[in-house]
Amino acid sequence: MFTSQLNWIAANKTALNIPFVLHVGDLVNWDTADHIQYQVASNGFRTLDNAGIPYAIAVGNHDTAAVGVGGSAAPGDVHANLRITTTFNNYFPVSRFTAQQGRYEAGKSDNSYHTFQKGGLDWMVITLEFCARQAPVDWAKSVVAAHPNHNVIIVTHYHLNGNGTISTSNAGYGDLSPQNIYNQFVSQYSNVRLVFSGHVDSSAWRNDAGVNGNRIYQILNDYQTTDLGGGYLRLLEIDTTAGTMSARMYSPYYNITKTDFSAFSFTGVSFVQPAVPAAPSGLTATPASATQINLAWNDNSGNETGFKIERKTGATGSWSQIATVGAGVETYPNTGLSAAATYYYRVRANNGSNNSAYSNEAVATTDSSAITVPNLGFETPATASYVYNPAGASWAFTGNSGISSNNTAFTSGNPNAPQGTQVAFLQRTSSVSQALSGFIPNTAYTVVHSAAQRKFGTLGQTWDVRINGSSIAAFAPPLSATNYVSYWAGFTATTANNTLGIFGTDLNGGDNTVFLDNVRVVPSSWYFPSPWLSTDIGAVGVAGVSSHTAGAFSVSASGADIWGTADEFRFVYQSASGDCTITARVAAQENTDVWAKAGVMIRESLAANSRHASSVVTPASGASFQRRVTAGAASESTTTAGITAPRWVRVQRVGNTFTASQSSNGSSWTTVGSTNITMATSVYIGLAVTSHNDTTLSTAIFDNVTPTP
Repeated sequence: MFTSQLNWIAANKTALNIPFVLHVGDLVNWDTADHIQYQVASNGFRTLDNAGIPYAIAVGNHDTAAVGVGGSAAPGDVHANLRITTTFNNYFPVSRFTAQQGRYEAGKSDNSYHTFQKGGLDWMVITLEFCARQAPVDWAKSVVAAHPNHNVIIVTHYHLNGNGTISTSNAGYGDLSPQNIYNQFVSQYSNVRLVFSGHVDSSAWRNDAGVNGNRIYQILNDYQTTDLGGGYLRLLEIDTTAGTMSARMYSPYYNITKTDFSAFSFTGVSFVQPAVPAAPSGLTATPASATQINLAWNDNSGNETGFKIERKTGATGSWSQIATVGAGVETYPNTGLSAAATYYYRVRANNGSNNSAYSNEAVATTDSSAITVPNLGFETPATASYVYNPAGASWAFTGNSGISSNNTAFTSGNPNAPQGTQVAFLQRTSSVSQALSGFIPNTAYTVVHSAAQRKFGTLGQTWDVRINGSSIAAFAPPLSATNYVSYWAGFTATTANNTLGIFGTDLNGGDNTVFLDNVRVVPSSWYFPSPWLSTDIGAVGVAGVSSHTAGAFSVSASGADIWGTADEFRFVYQSASGDCTITARVAAQENTDVWAKAGVMIRESLAANSRHASSVVTPASGASFQRRVTAGAASESTTTAGITAPRWVRVQRVGNTFTASQSSNGSSWTTVGSTNITMATSVYIGLAVTSHNDTTLSTAIFDNVTPTP
């Protein structure tokens, strides 16, 4: 019967829109040395665990040490034994109650509260122990008072008698009687709607008015002997729009619905409406490419079912809703946009019944298109083998450079070209170059190219990427790097026309060759190794730039400071969840101020006033653990003097404990500071730079960057 109940609930979860399951207690009749009855109960409820259906269980007197073998009173002080629920909580730890938000005693679900949202309303389920003590009743009062917009359901093992009256007895070994609890607690709060109980072998219900005029529907649900137990479920159907509530008793085991007085139907049921959610704040819009803008905001409501995202094109455009995201989501990538277009955004929270006010407006312009690189895959001129210094191509070839096709004399030991069927090659001191146009001055660009060492070389070719003859990056992978991988080189354009060159430098000597393919030039804001992104945080005076080259990040930022109640800096970041760590070496730092900062950060949001924990170094003020423990609050700092770049830095989150450390070698670490910050599960981790001079960019170079996980 027990199995049939749980299987039926799981099977009908979707069809009947079941959001929650209540158990009124006495999971077991009595405990034994092998706890076999608890094992059966625990295994049964795994059906609901696996189906993702939350539930709450009221602890019955038989689920305590007060009841012994055979179901009679256990030896000893029955009153004291009634509060011993160790076995119950071992088999049903708090982690199994996925909607549980809090409890009276740590690690025990005897008195607990759970929340869920359904039908556009907020719901709370409170479990109360058998004939409860005064202290947990007082705790329950405080929980209900703190959630005035939740419709409260109380589930406790003992409340109604079989004749429908509220019991005035404490069963002889409990504490407060159900009538006492009703008088001082249940009836006193306008948002209490339902009370469920068992214990008594019967079915009954009653409908009373609380002191505030709200109707309180109290239901006894217990078929211990009818139909050999029956396996009856009480199915409570609620229509929040029509204001109706009805119930019937159904047995999946017998496939019958009882037709006795246990069924009821109420109309005119008044439900507590959810509070209007608070408006999101700190909305930012960051261009990610020519066709994408990434949005981020702060969730301030806590009772939303989701967020509505609106957009308009240009300052005079019309607002329209473009997307919705779920509760707790604080980011949205807006894709499919036009290049070099300006878009405005706003976001508001919704809880099914109410919309919040709008967030601030955020504006961003998509980047212009990537720079056109003719013949980026060296497919012209076509060759069936290889050719040195070919004519007629957009590239200019010098020295021992040329083009080779797949699986010919040069490339027979290497994989096929990553783009097309041909690659360029550089032997010794040679080069390929061409003039490119369309750059936007003062814009950061990244040169991306695929490269592989020739398998039959001797020591490995080295090469530079140069803009207008000046090197912006040098590469020296080992001879074993024979597979094609992408390499990055960043620079800031100063003119609209620039010459891109890739030069073989042959630092190792001998007949060494590197193959090149798929050369692209894109705005640096597009191109970080996935999933890295980059943005300015706060009202910086000069826009920052970031780039990535061969495992190293170059981050240039202005910004008044990472300090006070709001920050101004450049952030290179990715998302993380739960426990996480970000480690990096600050290889170099530009001294624009003694308090310029470069380091690693875990940040709750991309808002300027967000909570964060950071481990930074400075040019002349030491290594510092800086944090903001509450959004919008003043910053705090712990500093170790005499430390400058190059320096390893790390910040780690375990639960809500954040620890900042620094190291000279990346293996032996010294803690700078540690503190507790109540931060959301989903956070951003990454690299942070501020110049402490809002009119000047300060550049820091990071390598050995490791986000975990």
